[in-house]
Amino acid sequence: MSKYNWISLTVSKFKEFLGRARFCAFPRNIKALEWDKMTTTEKGCYGEQLALAYCQKELGFKLITRNWYDQAREIDLICTDRGVLVFVEVRLRSKEAKISGLESINNKKKSALRRAALAYLKRLYPRPHTYRFDVVSIAYGSSDDYQIMHYRNVALF
Repeated sequence: MSKYNWISLTVSKFKEFLGRARFCAFPRNIKALEWDKMTTTEKGCYGEQLALAYCQKELGFKLITRNWYDQAREIDLICTDRGVLVFVEVRLRSKEAKISGLESINNKKKSALRRAALAYLKRLYPRPHTYRFDVVSIAYGSSDDYQIMHYRNVALF
């Protein structure tokens, strides 16, 4: 019986991973976007897809990974921009919100982003010479109306 313990351990670790993982299962072929009819999770997933498309098409970023986790900390997008490693935080807010997506990043979130980025950098060999934090803020209105703002090299200290 003891020689099969590794199987149960592997299965339990996999179940633990699935419990922590967040998969965006939002359909990619949306004809008419209606923000009012989406759940919060659907809005977040679609916002990340919009931010990724913007970063790749408008800014020329190359995607490395999305939704990278370390313990309970997450980095939305990890990209490269002409040899620079870029950690991208995506913020989705209503146009009627009192504060912008950039202003909504509090000290606790900044600390979590720093720690997650350091954990990611520890796993890289060789380490990049430069890296930065960017914020992509998406303000959405009614129906398919939205505006994307990119903040480059945001200080997290």
